[in-house]
Parts: sequence; structure tokens; C-alpha cells
Amino acid sequence: MARAACSKLISICKDPMARAACSKLIRICKAPMARAACSKLISLCKAPMARAACNKQISICKAPMVRAACNQLISICKAAMAKAACNKLIRICKAPMARAACNKLISICKDPMARAACNKLISICKAPMARAACSKQKSICKAPMARAACNKQISICKAPMARAACNKLISICKAPMARAACSKQKSICKAPMARAACNKQISICKAPMARAACSKQISICKAPMARAAC
Repeated sequence: MARAACSKLISICKDPMARAACSKLIRICKAPMARAACSKLISLCKAPMARAACNKQISICKAPMVRAACNQLISICKAAMAKAACNKLIRICKAPMARAACNKLISICKDPMARAACNKLISICKAPMARAACSKQKSICKAPMARAACNKQISICKAPMARAACNKLISICKAPMARAACSKQKSICKAPMARAACNKQISICKAPMARAACSKQISICKAPMARAAC
């Protein structure tokens, strides 16, 4: 069962347009305290056709400034009460109608079955030990080299066909307990080793067929409450 899910998820990453976004999705296993949880997640990728992509996907936590955030993100599946939610989240990509949603991390909350998992994911930054990491992650758009990219990303949501998706994502970030998690999602580009991947990911949104997906994932900065963080 896991192999089919992994193959379906990996097939999305084979598309050059989606590669950078996919590479960022699961690369979290380098931090020692995250290894046990990661091993379980990585076991999905044992299918031969998925190996190369999986290897690429586990390098994000090497950057010191993202380690704490990665540990916190992975630790969610270790808690017994979170296991069911995590398993449900992993299964979403098996349904053909959910494939596009798998490309957009936030969009899964539209599915009532996935709400519990989403709420669990959103609550990560409430833990005291995660607060420092979350605060650091809010500052991505303040870096001069990131400003142009941020402005470009914000403008995507102005397109009429993207507005509905943007509004739905923005409404998630308006919830107080979701604010930190929203900031966390878009902060990877501060790590030097992630910059190239981030730039490539930003360029994906220029393709007309990718606009709706991109707008859903990166439209947080339009919400007045999120502007300061952006």
C-alpha cells in the first residue's frame, strides 16, 4: 500500500516544473532526534523508481538555522495521539483526485477527512521550544534579495482565476494558532544551501498551468495580519 502511495507522490516530482517544490517536501531527516520518525517516512520510498528522489528529499535539515524547525515538524508523528493524523495525511496522495492537492501542502485542509491532520500540523509553533524557530522563520521577505521574489509571489493572487484559492489559504493563516505555521512554511530560502532551490521554486509560478497551485501555496502575504511577517 505504501509503495503505491510513494510512487504516485514521486511521479509528481519527476515533472521538471515541480521538482524544486517536491525536493523541499520531505527533506527532514538529518537531525538526530528526528531519525526514528524519518525512518518510518522514508520507508515509503523503498520502491526502486523512487530512490533517487527520496535521497534528494532528505537534505534540508543540514542547514543549522532550520534544524530546530525540522525537528519540531518531524516530532509530530512520534506522539501516539498524532500517529493516526500523520498516517491519514500520508494517505491523501493515494487518491487520484488528491494528487494536485499533494503538490500544494496547505490545500489538504479542504478535505474534511484531513482536517485533524492539518490542525495538528498547524499547532507546531505553539510548543515553547518551537517558538524561537518560528519567529526566525517569519522574517524571510525582509532580506533584500528576497523582496522582489516576495512581491512577485504576492501579485499572483491578484489574478482573478487564483483569487478563490488565495482567499482560502489566507483564511487559514488568519487563525491565531495558524500564524506561526504559515510563516514557517515559506522560510526555507534563508538557508544558503536552499537558495537555489527556492529561486527555482519561485520560477515555477510563472508557468500559466502552475499559477493556481503556486498561488495557493504562497499567497499568505496578502492577508493584512500576515503583512508584517512577510
